[in-house]
Amino acid sequence: MLGAAPGIAQKAADVLRARYPGVQIVGVYAGSPAPSDEDALMERVNASGADILFVAYGAPVQDKWIARNLPRLRVKMAMGVGGSFDFVAGIIPRAPLWMRQAGLEWLYRLYLQPWRARRMLRLPRFVWAVLTRGQHG
Repeated sequence: MLGAAPGIAQKAADVLRARYPGVQIVGVYAGSPAPSDEDALMERVNASGADILFVAYGAPVQDKWIARNLPRLRVKMAMGVGGSFDFVAGIIPRAPLWMRQAGLEWLYRLYLQPWRARRMLRLPRFVWAVLTRGQHG
C-alpha cells in the first residue's frame, strides 16, 4: 500500500487486517510520487515481495507514476486507488447507504470536499470524449 498522507496507509492496513484476519499486507509507505524518489521506492516495493501494489497518490499523479515505473516493478498488478485508504482508515466517512445504492457517493464526497469540484467536472468531459471518439476517428 503506497501513498496517502503519512500514517493513513498504516491505519488502513490495520483496519483491513482486523476486518480480514487472513489478509497479507507486506508493506505500507506514504512515499512521494516525485521522480527523484522513484529509485528508493522501487527498491522498497520490490524488496517487499508484494504481488499487488495499491497506489494512492490521486489521479492522474498515481496513474502517471504507475505508467512510468511499471517496467521496473516486480509486482503482478499495480492499481491506482485514489482516496481509498482515507475511506478504509475512517478518515473520510462513506456516504449514507441510500446514496451509495443510488450511485451518488460522488455527490456526498463533493459536499464534504467542495474543492474537488473542478476535478470532478473533468469526468463528464472525459466520458463525452471517449463516447464521441469512435464517431470521429
